[in-house]
Amino acid sequence: KRSGVGLVLDESKSLPTPSMFFVPTSQLMDRPEQLNSTKSTKESPQTVIPLPKIGAKVRARVIKVSKLDGIIILTMKRSVMERSVVSIADLRVGQLYDATVSHLENFGCLIQIEHCIRALIPLEHLSDVKLRRPHEKYSDKAPVKVRVLSIDAHRNRVFATARRSLVKADDIQILSSFEQAANAVGENFVGTISEVLASRSVLVSFFGSLRGLVSLNELGVSENASLKQIEQ
Repeated sequence: KRSGVGLVLDESKSLPTPSMFFVPTSQLMDRPEQLNSTKSTKESPQTVIPLPKIGAKVRARVIKVSKLDGIIILTMKRSVMERSVVSIADLRVGQLYDATVSHLENFGCLIQIEHCIRALIPLEHLSDVKLRRPHEKYSDKAPVKVRVLSIDAHRNRVFATARRSLVKADDIQILSSFEQAANAVGENFVGTISEVLASRSVLVSFFGSLRGLVSLNELGVSENASLKQIEQ
């Protein structure tokens, strides 16, 4: 049925709890400029959005779920339905994504993955080498290719890397869980040194917040080397 702010679709009887499907007016269809239309954008605000007839079958995509209210928010916008990613649930650790720089901070670079998911590239993952002028590469709205490092769905946090060695490698093996590591003894994986410990060892970060401990002997570094030399 129609409402003042969108459409209410038939309640799903296949879900474990009663839920209402709702399409806000803003999600009914794309504006002409979003579809690269030749129409003037001046006409867009005055465009009347035609509502589907009651009983008509429509295609829609879930973009948000409110478990507390029992409401499932949908979109019928073609530009959104054709995206590979519309929410954090669509992201996969280790996968490559197109992103856009939102802002460069002293703790890293804030980005938008696929124009809809906020994520952070930590400072140590901006590049394989320390950038003298990071603002030149990571200017506002600049495109950047990233690989997802970890996802915290409960806190709605996503961390990604833009290191060339992790993004450009075609044959990279993703190690993201302890269970996976336990079943992959003897295999090679790519990691990043995240911390040098006073115990003559280093912490190596992999994907999915997984960390490993590596001794200096395993790294082929002299035990007499200073911590500063190891960090370099």
